Amino acid sequence: MTTLLTETHTWISAVCRQFSDATGWPLEYTRIDPALSEQQEAKLQNSSECCWNSVVHDGDERIGFLHISLPEESSVDRSFLTICKLAEIFSDLLNKFVSASNSLESTANEVRALD
Repeated sequence: MTTLLTETHTWISAVCRQFSDATGWPLEYTRIDPALSEQQEAKLQNSSECCWNSVVHDGDERIGFLHISLPEESSVDRSFLTICKLAEIFSDLLNKFVSASNSLESTANEVRALD
């Protein structure tokens, strides 16, 4: 695993905590284990605790999953549809950022190889 990918996983986890703090809805990030990818996805989709999930990709491959659990405070339950839409936007932006970072790293490696 490259340093950039490790930093990306750490950054994603940190922004998920910020999302959770801001909304009251627990957004978490789970790294994909290449050997268990399908099982991880099935577990999220079949979990009664998970009410929304999305794949995170770097432009080449899937690197993790975002998933939201129900909040502990029932008073924020009524914002479910709004939070799902916000999480979709967040996921799209996150995927674009991770893809761009991966592309930039690949281009930098190609340029270094030419030197």
